[in-house]
Amino acid sequence: MIQIKNNGTITDILNDSDIFIKSRDESGLSMEEMVGECLFFMAGFETSSTTLSFVFLELSRNQSIQEKLRKEIHTVLEKYNGTVSYDSLQEMTYCECVINETLRKYPPLASLPRICTKDYTVPGSDVLIEKNTMVVIPLLALHNDPDYFLEPEKFIPERFSAKNGKIPFIYMPFGEGPRQCLVSRFKASSDLVGVFDHVDLMAHRIPNM
Repeated sequence: MIQIKNNGTITDILNDSDIFIKSRDESGLSMEEMVGECLFFMAGFETSSTTLSFVFLELSRNQSIQEKLRKEIHTVLEKYNGTVSYDSLQEMTYCECVINETLRKYPPLASLPRICTKDYTVPGSDVLIEKNTMVVIPLLALHNDPDYFLEPEKFIPERFSAKNGKIPFIYMPFGEGPRQCLVSRFKASSDLVGVFDHVDLMAHRIPNM
């Protein structure tokens, strides 16, 4: 991500078949670090691909949203001579809203389990959570709570516009903290742009969900 932000591109590792061997010197990656990078890639790939599947489902159902997204993509890419880069994706604010709304309806995690590491009293109450107690946060239920999201069954990307923003501690599609689920928003956004710059999706016998 740092390379993307600074240069706008990612070096294609296929151009250097010895990249992993070279990275094992003193200034490169250790074996443990390379394993960690591979695990990060695999976890992010699965989450991104699943998210995109639900994006395609919702956009095929909602043609007006699909057309609005496509218009934004064409407008921004024309400004950047057709190049999908970090900067061009940063300007596709509606694309980000579409992905965020998809993650609200279909979060990668339905719930977020955590183990309490020490006794904790909930502020403003006498509720004590004892050490080693499992606490489960129902993410899917929170994302579909009408007290926080009006008409939660509907796909409305504008919920996440700059005007409306995100609801802290309620919208947590990847969980929170250092153990949150891994995903590449840049990858999901760039793939989405690549598809809708060329392809129209139409609904055909899509089951109700």
